[in-house]
Amino acid sequence: MLFNTSEFIFIFLPLALALHFLVARLSVTAAVAVTTLTSLLFYACWNPPFVALPMLSIAANFLLARSIAAAGEPGAHRLMIAGILANLTVLGYFKYADFLLAILQARAPHPVAVPLALSFTTFVQIAFLAHVWRHRPALDFPATRCSWRSFRI
Repeated sequence: MLFNTSEFIFIFLPLALALHFLVARLSVTAAVAVTTLTSLLFYACWNPPFVALPMLSIAANFLLARSIAAAGEPGAHRLMIAGILANLTVLGYFKYADFLLAILQARAPHPVAVPLALSFTTFVQIAFLAHVWRHRPALDFPATRCSWRSFRI
C-alpha cells in the first residue's frame, strides 16, 4: 500500500485518523501509541521485513537520547555526534551502497528497495537527538512521564 492508492486514501487513512482521535480522548499517551502502531502497520503493508528497521531505529535513538540527557557536556556532545553518524550510516547504506559498489565493480547499479520515508525519518531522528543534547529534557518510559513541553519549537 502506498500513499497514493485508493486503499490508503479511502480505507486506511480514515480508519487510522478515527482511531487516533477516539483514543486521544482517553490520553495523549494512548494516541501516540495508536498512531505509532498504525504507522508500523502501514509500513508492514508496504514491505513487512522492513518494519524491523524503524522499530530498531526508534528504540536505538530513544536509548541514545536518554544517555545524552543523562551525560555531562563533553560526553553528551560525543554521544550526539555518534548518533548522527549512525543515523547517516544507515541512510547511506540503503541509498548509496549499491551505487558505490556499482562504481567499484564497473557495472550498472541495481534498483534498490529503500525503506519508505527513510530520509525523512533519519533527519527527524537527528533533529530529536540535537534537541535532546541542547535542552536535556527528562526522557522516561512510558511516555506519561515524559516532559512533552520541552519538545516545543
